[in-house]
Amino acid sequence: MAMMRRSAVIMMMCAGCWAAALAPVRAAPQVSPPIGISAGDDAVLPLDTRRLLFDEVWHTVQRRYVYADFRGVDWTQLYVEYAPRIEQESDRVRFYALLTELVARLNDGHSRFVPPVDAVLADDVAGGNASGLAIGALLVQHTDGVFVRLVYPQSPAERAGLRPRDRIVAVDGHGDRRALGRSLEGKVGDSVRLTVARPGDSRLRDVVVTYDAFVPTAGPTARWYAGDVVWLTLPTLWVTDLGEQLRLAFGELFRQRAPRAIVLDLRGNRGGWSAGLVELLGSFVRGQVGSFYGRDSQRLLMITGDDGPDLRGLPLVVLVDSATASYAEVLAAVLQREAGATVIGVPSSGNTETIYAYTLFDGSRLWLAQERFELRDGRDLEGVGVVPDVAVASAADDWIRFDDRTDPYTVAVSQVLGLAP
Repeated sequence: MAMMRRSAVIMMMCAGCWAAALAPVRAAPQVSPPIGISAGDDAVLPLDTRRLLFDEVWHTVQRRYVYADFRGVDWTQLYVEYAPRIEQESDRVRFYALLTELVARLNDGHSRFVPPVDAVLADDVAGGNASGLAIGALLVQHTDGVFVRLVYPQSPAERAGLRPRDRIVAVDGHGDRRALGRSLEGKVGDSVRLTVARPGDSRLRDVVVTYDAFVPTAGPTARWYAGDVVWLTLPTLWVTDLGEQLRLAFGELFRQRAPRAIVLDLRGNRGGWSAGLVELLGSFVRGQVGSFYGRDSQRLLMITGDDGPDLRGLPLVVLVDSATASYAEVLAAVLQREAGATVIGVPSSGNTETIYAYTLFDGSRLWLAQERFELRDGRDLEGVGVVPDVAVASAADDWIRFDDRTDPYTVAVSQVLGLAP
């Protein structure tokens, strides 16, 4: 019986690897197991299936990859190199590892292969069906501990009093830094004791987190800052209803009083959905603001501003760091050029390709860099990033080591907007 080759192209998006478990995609189509694979067969993939998946991945890259020269990679030679390994490797886990390794050879910071189990997890998170994601915080590994980048609303971490910028130095009394990140998963009802160092406080404190089911969300947070300034923190564009969340956040604040300036904090934002980019830009700019170029195509980035608050004309400050990537960089660069925003920080990542997601017949997913972006003046951010108008010292790039008072970004914001210290 012949096997049909099937793949589904998921909505276009730009994605830095903000967090592997938090990379939302539209739910993949439901498909039956391919011929030769039973639902309970966890160990072995038949040769025909391996060949089909390998060819699907290789030929998709061959046809669609944004760089015709493959950035110096001999893609044809890689087919010759990996084909015999695919023939010999029937173990499911090791086979998927081979495909992961193959796509990683492109080394562009965006393109990647995701095995089925990880793709399902990403879909569950995007659809609000996942629960118990670690302790409910986005963690950043450092040499001297694990830093808290973000605490998810209504999560065990939030209820326990964990805060952004906290540094976890021990878990249940054990401080082996290599094991810290792996020690923060548990079952509902379990508890874990975290020893935490907080910027500006010489004391260590213990925080006890009790695991419970929660839906991880990472949407924007807006708050009043000094002098009627709205501070909007946007940790990711991987939010399917970003526009609605922005309307709610701004609406609640603006009912209290009118802002005189906006601060958009994009530090650590690794990109996300194109819809989020367009919706946020719509509050600040109108018309064509740039273009996307594929291997044989061009499409304009047009902003209509149909939804959301009209914030044009307000002073705008945008914060970026070296971890700001993908559509977050595009967002910052467009606001800098088209809305007159003052960008504060250090040069951003310089990794701005747009990627497309191809869901294969087995449920695995290929993310492929398929477009590059240029501003209206022809500038390409790839490899360059967003150049700040106001630079902070390179040490400030590790901003989580500071408290709000001593953070060099906060100091720079006050100087740019003329706020009292």
